[in-house]
Amino acid sequence: MIRSTSSKVCSCRGRLGLGLRSASRVKQALLPRLPSQQQHQQQRSTRFRMGLVVSRAKAEEVGHDVGDDSKNVYSEKNQQAEVESFRKHQGNVARLSFARESRTLVDLGTFGVISTTSARGPSKGYPNGSVVGYAALEDTGLPVFAFSTLSSHTHDIDADPKFSLTVQAPGFRGASDARTTVTGRARKVTDEGRLKVLKERYRQKHPNAFWVEFGDFAMYETMDLVQVRLVGGFARAGSIKPEEFAQAEVDSIVQYSEPICGHMNDDHADQIPAYVQHYTGMRVDEAKMLSVDSLGMNVEAKRDGQSFKVRLPYPQPAEDRKGVKDQIVAMSRAAAASSNQD
Repeated sequence: MIRSTSSKVCSCRGRLGLGLRSASRVKQALLPRLPSQQQHQQQRSTRFRMGLVVSRAKAEEVGHDVGDDSKNVYSEKNQQAEVESFRKHQGNVARLSFARESRTLVDLGTFGVISTTSARGPSKGYPNGSVVGYAALEDTGLPVFAFSTLSSHTHDIDADPKFSLTVQAPGFRGASDARTTVTGRARKVTDEGRLKVLKERYRQKHPNAFWVEFGDFAMYETMDLVQVRLVGGFARAGSIKPEEFAQAEVDSIVQYSEPICGHMNDDHADQIPAYVQHYTGMRVDEAKMLSVDSLGMNVEAKRDGQSFKVRLPYPQPAEDRKGVKDQIVAMSRAAAASSNQD
């Protein structure tokens, strides 16, 4: 269904006159050779705000005739309109709540960075960071650990139970991607009944962790959650109360991000830039899906060599994997219909 609308969406660019790259080539042909400082200023003047579009007005300032056909040159007025449309759209899009996104990240993750207070050695009293495996309990979302009795962080927690665990989103690449930090207190579990429950949960997340039965490993669980902090990317961050985290539901769709995004990026890559243009009003050169959830998709778009993230909500929330497919089909049809009207 998605593939059938591909030619309609892609035909949009032909009806818009010169695209961004074509306009850029026109501008470069018109510019004379300038001394390095002037050339630097001229290059900067061709970028609007985020450095995403070609500026007609600045070409006129240096005395070049760019013509009167506004369809063939991307005007400053059109640039500003796209920026405002994009900002308005992104400021009101549907997203998972901080609590739900954080709870989902912790549930999906299996490794994180634990920070403890060093209990001995030259670094005594200083923060001690270690990569550790963990498993989130299904009912509360709180992490449990299987620690070697020889590990430094094990000695740290035995001396001071305070810790924080930072978990990154799948495929984490940098500061624009989501991460969450759980802060609380942990304790060693000795009750046989409780140990059995925690080991079973840990093995569900780490099927090959047969070593949890060894005598030199111990189970620790979070007993006192103090705070959860989410950084969902640039300009998206906040603190979550323990009760909000515990009550939040794990998003049922995020687990399918990799196969869904892989399919779309491999087989329907030409559709994704059309989604961005249709829903945000901003034309882009390229776009690829990064992740999906029950409310929408996160996209990385490129324009004039610059990359930025875009949030695109579905027309309706999706309850399962088939629901995501249905929403993407609806988005594809809407984008194709919009391009036919341009």
